[in-house]
Amino acid sequence: SSLLTTHNYLKYNKHHQALVVDNDRKPVLYKDQRKDHPRGEPTTDDDIMGSYQMLDAVMQGSNPKRQIERIKQWLNSNVLPDPVEDLIGSLQLNQGRMIVDIIEMLFGKAPQIPKPQQSRDGPMAAVDAFDCILLFLKQYGACVSEVRAEYMLRYDDYVKVVPNQDAQLSTRSTARGRNRSSRVSERRFAIRSNHCWLVVLSQIIRVFFFSRISWKTLRGLPPTPVSTAFSAAEKWSNATDPSCTGSNLYSVAEAVLLKWLSMHMSFHFPNKGKDVATKAGKPFDMSSDWSRLSNFEGDLRDCRAFAACVMSYIPSSIPRLDPQRDYGMVAVPTSEDDLERNATLLLDTLQEYGLDPHIIPHELMEGLSLIHI
Repeated sequence: SSLLTTHNYLKYNKHHQALVVDNDRKPVLYKDQRKDHPRGEPTTDDDIMGSYQMLDAVMQGSNPKRQIERIKQWLNSNVLPDPVEDLIGSLQLNQGRMIVDIIEMLFGKAPQIPKPQQSRDGPMAAVDAFDCILLFLKQYGACVSEVRAEYMLRYDDYVKVVPNQDAQLSTRSTARGRNRSSRVSERRFAIRSNHCWLVVLSQIIRVFFFSRISWKTLRGLPPTPVSTAFSAAEKWSNATDPSCTGSNLYSVAEAVLLKWLSMHMSFHFPNKGKDVATKAGKPFDMSSDWSRLSNFEGDLRDCRAFAACVMSYIPSSIPRLDPQRDYGMVAVPTSEDDLERNATLLLDTLQEYGLDPHIIPHELMEGLSLIHI
């Protein structure tokens, strides 16, 4: 389970699911049995067919370009030695050479692309190369079964490949369990291509980057008052933490990230338990009185969790962000103006320290899970 894998499914079925979570147990997604929820209907365009019918309906209601733009900015800042402007266009060139390099930089090992045969040069060789990359990702646990190599091409190459599928690819398609398809329009191709590349990039991040995130790696970060307050009562191990393992919605890494954010937010934006303890002259037990974040959408759109992490690791930012000070963060946002104030203050503070997240306040306020991740 991983939000990076199930995001589109959850978006399509958002009115049919209910998330149940508490501080000591794993987040669990249940099916909502009520029948009165609206549900999106698949589009009926003539060029929609087969297994891509639902995906087309889902992607029409989303904006994969913005999600791809966020991934591009992350890759430019953390992975790629030479930043790119057009991520998808760069990935489509040279038979997927760039995606091979990204995998090697994140994983230390790259898929081996065989030398193309003379009879399968040009676009056909690119399809074979993308098939090898997809097979490599599947071997390491990536969920890319909905991706077709043909949709990873440029459209002009796709046009050259698809008309020949019935004659030249029927044996290959049958052997690999792939249904033959007719050519789709350029507009429909753009939707499917963006979706396929978004899936591939998200799965590469999930398999080769998120897999490194654990309590052990987070414990290796510089110590903060937050980690000190929690470490006495918490077991810093994925295997023994029931609130981070076994979820049918989040991977262990995603659950760990949510709990890590929860710890920082509870320290800097405490609930009423701290005030009660202080008035009674008793110590505040953070291990038993803290606010659990349960999702990457609504729970993060007020920016308090992000601001709390900044205050923990950059103490000099506290005078600017502290909700107890004038013009600081709004501790309990109740309006869109409060949310915008928090988002703007957070981004301005980050830029003062030379940290530019390349995001605008309204993107944080919208609470899109993939952008927040």
